[in-house]
Amino acid sequence: MKKIAIYTAIISIIGVLVIIVLGETFEISFMMGQIMTAFAAVLFLLSLAAFFFLFFLQSKKKFQKIILFIISAFFMCVCIVSVDGVVNVYQDKEAYDKKDLATIQGVPDRVLFESNSYVDNPSLSTIEMEGTSFDTLHLWIEEDEYNEKYQNQQLEIQYLPESKIVVDIYIVESQL
Repeated sequence: MKKIAIYTAIISIIGVLVIIVLGETFEISFMMGQIMTAFAAVLFLLSLAAFFFLFFLQSKKKFQKIILFIISAFFMCVCIVSVDGVVNVYQDKEAYDKKDLATIQGVPDRVLFESNSYVDNPSLSTIEMEGTSFDTLHLWIEEDEYNEKYQNQQLEIQYLPESKIVVDIYIVESQL
């Protein structure tokens, strides 16, 4: 059991590193980048689950074993849930290739920016419209830019239908 945990952790970390190197080395398409990012996240979570499970197997103290098992189970559950994200992004590949994107129009109900104390001007991470959240972090729209161009504007958002990843944002011109 120990060997399985070790091999799983090592293979998962190698997989994440290979995905990072491929992404940085080669020009990849938008969809391939999204698929690789989602898959790398799953592999990273799997490696964390395997490492904590390995520590669980090596632990001698009962309380420590319980805590390590709970942490390992948590990361494994998050990993399993994250697989759904990979499947959704993969299902969107055909829609993206055919330019069959879903569209929504309106003024955003809520916008969220990445919260990080190391970032001077955080980027837009999520737009919520009509009760649906759309992922926008990859667009690199900084908070200042959003406030100047998009705030309180009627927007048209083109997004991937399964994963709700935004491909483009347009300001809807008012027709008088």
